[in-house]
Amino acid sequence: MKIDYSASFSQQFYQQFDYWQKHIGAAAAERLLRELIGRFEQVLQQFPAGCQVCAEAAALGFTDYYEFIAGDRNVRIIYRLTDAAPQSAVALLFLRTQQCLRDQLIELVLMRP
Repeated sequence: MKIDYSASFSQQFYQQFDYWQKHIGAAAAERLLRELIGRFEQVLQQFPAGCQVCAEAAALGFTDYYEFIAGDRNVRIIYRLTDAAPQSAVALLFLRTQQCLRDQLIELVLMRP
C-alpha cells in the first residue's frame, strides 16, 4: 500500500520533532518519530481500515477518516483511505492526543494564508 503524507502532516510532524528535540535531544526525538511512523505504516500495510473511525471527524459528517493512536507517545495520526486501485492512504494530520480536531481544521483553513 502506498502512503502519502500531506503538507499539513509534515508541518505538524516537524513541529513535534522540534518540541521533543528541546526535551530529549535531536537523536532521541528522531528515533521516537521514526519508530512511530514505522508502527503507523506497518498497521496500514496489514490492516488499512483497522484503526478506529475518527469520532471527531464523524461528528462533522466525515466518516471515512481514521485515526491511528500511539497512546504511549500521546500522538494520533488522522488518515484517509483512497478509492483508487490499488488502495492507498493519505496521512493528513499529526496531532497530540489532546488536540481538538475541529480547532486544527479551523487553524488550517481559516488562520493560514
